[in-house]
Amino acid sequence: MERNGIGKTTFIKCLAGILTWSSGSSLIMGKPVEKRTNFLGYVPQAKVPSFSYTVLDFVSFGRSSVNGYFASPSKKDYEASLAVMEELDIAFLKNRFCNEISGGELQLAYIAKALVCKPRILILDEPESNLDFYNQGRVLKTLKKLSRQNKTTIIINSHHIQNMLIIADKGLLLSEGHFLFGSIDLLITNENIKTFFNSDVFVLPVLHEGQSFKTFVVKL
Repeated sequence: MERNGIGKTTFIKCLAGILTWSSGSSLIMGKPVEKRTNFLGYVPQAKVPSFSYTVLDFVSFGRSSVNGYFASPSKKDYEASLAVMEELDIAFLKNRFCNEISGGELQLAYIAKALVCKPRILILDEPESNLDFYNQGRVLKTLKKLSRQNKTTIIINSHHIQNMLIIADKGLLLSEGHFLFGSIDLLITNENIKTFFNSDVFVLPVLHEGQSFKTFVVKL
C-alpha cells in the first residue's frame, strides 16, 4: 500500500518477475521467480482487450504458460477454463464478449485467466481500481474465498486502505526510501497513515456481531 506515484505497480511487477530489480531478486522456495512460473499467477489492472474475445476464449489464454503462447486452446483447456469460471460464478458470461460486460465482471475474468493454471501465488495490481462499491466487494469476496478455501497466497497492490483492513492478514507500506511490514491490524495507525499517505486520519475500532474491526475517518 502506498500513495499514487510511489511505484506500487513497478514493485509488484518486479516481485512477479515481469521487470528486473535494480538489485536483488525475487525467490519462491529458494529459486528465482523466473524458474517458478507455474507457481505464480499475475493479474494486471483490468482493461478491455484490444480484440473482441469471448470471456471463455479470454480465460483460456491463461493456459498459454502450459501450452505455449502460439498454441490454440484445446478442449481440455476450455474445460479447465469453464471450471474456474464456475468457481468464480461467472460461467454465465462464457459466450459474452469482453467489451460487453461490466468492470467487475471483467476483473473477475482476469482473475479466472490467472487461476486457470492453478497457481499457488496470485499477484494482483489494484484489483478494485475503477470499480463501484458493489463490484469492489464482489472481487474482494472472491479473493477471500480463494485464500481461505484454495489456500492460495494472494498479494494485492492497493491504495484502498479500508479494503485491506477487511481482507488482508499482513501489509507492506511503501514510501520514498522506507517501508513497514507486519500485521495489517498493527500496521494501520494514525501515525503510519500520516507518514506514508500524508493524510491526517482517525483510526477507529468497530464492533459488529461480536467481531472487532478497524475503520478510519479522514480529518478535514
